[in-house]
Amino acid sequence: MSIGTAMTSAVSGLHNAALVYRTAAHNVVNARSEGFKAQEVRSETRVAGAATVVRGRVAPTDRPADYALEAVTMISARISYTANAHVISSLDRMSGALLDITA
Repeated sequence: MSIGTAMTSAVSGLHNAALVYRTAAHNVVNARSEGFKAQEVRSETRVAGAATVVRGRVAPTDRPADYALEAVTMISARISYTANAHVISSLDRMSGALLDITA
């Protein structure tokens, strides 16, 4: 896997984690609205060339928002976002070191 394909995978992970977090936050904000049904992100992993990307889409559910479930979802999304950010940071350091070696 090249640095570029790894970067593509990590960035798609960032986008998906952000979407999951935003959707959970939306559910929390609207939980007390009459008739509100929670939304969820349905993610799928696809191969795009040499990179693996995650695509998520927001879908309605038949359940009301559950504060505990949304809190766990937000924590999980934050951890996923942080992990992908660390991958990007590591790739940046690796590419910088590679450029230093070749210079």
